Amino acid sequence: LEEALLAAERAAALEPKSAEILDTLAEVHYRSGNAARAIEVEPQALSYSPNDQYLKDQIARFRNAQK
Repeated sequence: LEEALLAAERAAALEPKSAEILDTLAEVHYRSGNAARAIEVEPQALSYSPNDQYLKDQIARFRNAQK
């Protein structure tokens, strides 16, 4: 997960408006136990693809994990 996080962060730095990359970054944060950071990143992904139901579901999943 550490390598995945570094790779996702690098990719997000290169393509900061990619919903797919930001979703991957959020997922890695979530799987690393950092749901709070995932909740910060995933809405950014949604802002670039506002009709994507998967991204909306991801936000709900991350928020439910924090409860």
